[in-house]
Amino acid sequence: TVDTSTTKIVYLQEQEGWVPYIVIQQGKPESGNYDDSCDGTWLIRQNDPTAFRWDTESGTLYPDSDVNNWLNITFLHFLTSDFRNALKTVRIPYCSNRSPETIASGPQGLECQVFLLSASEIGANSGSGQPSTEGALLQYFIAGDTSSAKNRRSSIKNQYWTRSVSTDSGWAILQNAGDPDDRNVNTAYPVMPVIILPSYLPVDDNDRVLFSAPAPSNINVPSSVIVTQSIAISWSTSSGADSYKLERRVNGGNWTTVYTGANTSYTDTAQTGWSSVVYRVSAGISGVYGGTTQSSTVTITTPATPSSITVPGAAMPGQSIAISWEAVSGAETYKLDRNTGSIWTPVYEGANLTYTDTAQTGWTSVQYRVSAGIDGVYGDPV
Repeated sequence: TVDTSTTKIVYLQEQEGWVPYIVIQQGKPESGNYDDSCDGTWLIRQNDPTAFRWDTESGTLYPDSDVNNWLNITFLHFLTSDFRNALKTVRIPYCSNRSPETIASGPQGLECQVFLLSASEIGANSGSGQPSTEGALLQYFIAGDTSSAKNRRSSIKNQYWTRSVSTDSGWAILQNAGDPDDRNVNTAYPVMPVIILPSYLPVDDNDRVLFSAPAPSNINVPSSVIVTQSIAISWSTSSGADSYKLERRVNGGNWTTVYTGANTSYTDTAQTGWSSVVYRVSAGISGVYGGTTQSSTVTITTPATPSSITVPGAAMPGQSIAISWEAVSGAETYKLDRNTGSIWTPVYEGANLTYTDTAQTGWTSVQYRVSAGIDGVYGDPV
């Protein structure tokens, strides 16, 4: 059995729930001519998902084997979509010809996402008929025929298929109680899936690998702002996140990204034509973003209406008409309109709170209205 006091076990979320995996290698093995795609955290499933034949035909090589096909199609769908998306596609060394023995490695290695370990990787490649350079010993294992080496190999499982083929026959190599054995490929034995994950993925306090950072627990926005004013948005941090993505939806339309970065706050500006805006934020790890947390709706308002406007009760033609109005908090300008019949005409636009007009011959009456503005956007008049 695996010694959990010295072995790192992490949990990955499959369709059935959280499943233990053993860390068997950190980084690309230093020897064995591995492709750079193999640089990551190597994990082997602690419990085999099934017993499966290696292939139906003697003499088959690993790329064409039933077990390789099963791992990268059937088993791959045991995993959640986040798990599948996080998996590295790698190129692993494999025996491309039994006799003479030929190993395809580096960029010519087999492209896959899930694979079996080789006899070389578990340190059991010293026997006759076994590929001698199909990769290199991984950190978890011990090379040779000592009891320690055999116990370490069988601690994963007493028996399990490797991806290695026998160079003396058409069979494949089975790890059997620590020893490598040639076995008929059409016999079902435990299959121990191996994957490589990016090393940057975080692990929570329960040793569960997080394929994306959890969404921030809250996002804060004001309930309303006046058009052209700033909208201050802030959100909580997320464990393991190195960046955040903030999106905005205006007037119930589509979501658009407005910020991506490490900050936990952003200042937006309410634009003319907006009546409402909603924000949502997600946390990311190396550009992979998880679920979102959505804000409440921010109502966009126009500047307030002046509380009153003052005019004289009457004026003779040629006399001055003094008009004044109350200030509006935050307003930068005011617009004064005049109506001497049925049409409103602008007569003043500026920062003052007073205006002096002149009564004209032919006027029988005159009305005025004033509205407050910010950056050229005006509210309702009074």
